[in-house]
Amino acid sequence: MHPSNPRRRRPGVELAAVLAVGLAATSVLGGADLKLKVEVKGPSIDCSLPPSLDTVLGHALFRYQPEGKRTVSVEPLYTSVRPAARKAEVEAELIRCLQRKAASGGGAGGGVLMPSRLIAFHFFAPAGPDEPTVQIREDLSIPRSQIDEIRAEKLLLAESLLVARGARSVQGRGWLLRTDLPEADVDNVRRAVEFAGRAFRLAFLPGAAPPDFPPVTILVFRDNDPFHQIVAFDNLAAQRGPSGGEYASWDRLAVMAADGQPIRLVERTVTHEATHHLVSELLFPGERVPPRWANEGIATFIECLNRGADPIDLSSRDKSTISAKGWRYYPPAVVFRDTLRDLQRADRLPDLGRFLGGELDASFFTSDPTPAYAVSWLLVDYLMSGEDGSLRESFLRWLQSTDAGTDGDSLATALGRPLAELEPAVWRHVRRL
Repeated sequence: MHPSNPRRRRPGVELAAVLAVGLAATSVLGGADLKLKVEVKGPSIDCSLPPSLDTVLGHALFRYQPEGKRTVSVEPLYTSVRPAARKAEVEAELIRCLQRKAASGGGAGGGVLMPSRLIAFHFFAPAGPDEPTVQIREDLSIPRSQIDEIRAEKLLLAESLLVARGARSVQGRGWLLRTDLPEADVDNVRRAVEFAGRAFRLAFLPGAAPPDFPPVTILVFRDNDPFHQIVAFDNLAAQRGPSGGEYASWDRLAVMAADGQPIRLVERTVTHEATHHLVSELLFPGERVPPRWANEGIATFIECLNRGADPIDLSSRDKSTISAKGWRYYPPAVVFRDTLRDLQRADRLPDLGRFLGGELDASFFTSDPTPAYAVSWLLVDYLMSGEDGSLRESFLRWLQSTDAGTDGDSLATALGRPLAELEPAVWRHVRRL
């Protein structure tokens, strides 16, 4: 996941982060023997199909508009069901359900028009008892065939959105880019993906031959609405917060929106999400799950590197601001550095042991996740370039070990330093940023 837009400032005015996701409400997964509801955000809406449609399988995405305690409009955006002849019946049933239930969960009173919302429904055939599963989160495992089905449908939805906007394709080693960005910007995005690969291999696979691994599909939309539709359609994620991009390791798909940002900011988001794929495939393959701080810290570390340095310098950070259309945009390295300094001055730095152990992972999904990303970036930057790079080799061994992801003590042990000694050294590294 990539945090929302970096700080941007017009003289005398500073804008808060824009909430880019969190628009999906619930998903209902169905089938003859499977009725599983997954709440993502907002009131729980159970729109299971009636017995007359119980054999229908497929997927649907709707936009609905609550007003106070009622729903004033429901619009089907994408419906793919089997048998196809039942499509109109399925849509009509889900529309009736959303009209009855969507606003009943406690909307504002007095006829207040609320923001439109997106909601997806998935109805699957029951999986076999021995079918492999993918653990989406601690309390939810989904059969591999159903993950593959959602990915295929998500790509069909994305394709329909992209084709309508003049899609372009670029392919490289280990990645496929589909985008509706202007042709002049596509080459910048390609270079951002390639930079992520070069920098990642230099930092985390030094001296190793470029490995083969499954490719990632990268979707970069010009506008926010198609990005929101894709995010809402794939509503199996455990938690979501304000985000400018997402990567799902279980289906090897990264999706993001430019949303009017300067192309250099879009490049950074692309680099960040492409790095998540490399972490998943090359550092934590198979069933291994990276600690949240390491996953986000490595992605932000690569994102924040100075792309103008040739050769790539792992201790050089991009601090250049971007001016466009009267705005000045501050790069993540500057935003994170200033956030850490503010936390230090306010004596609000998190307990490092709890942060490393995952006890504070919920802080990545608050209305302002910047501090969590900043601390993650600080940790990886310190482990890669702090202490004159003396910790890097031990950190890389830890990432490849089965102990990675357990707790802060395992990292401290791998570094040969007790946590009580490691913590102040990490906070002192802020002065070097």
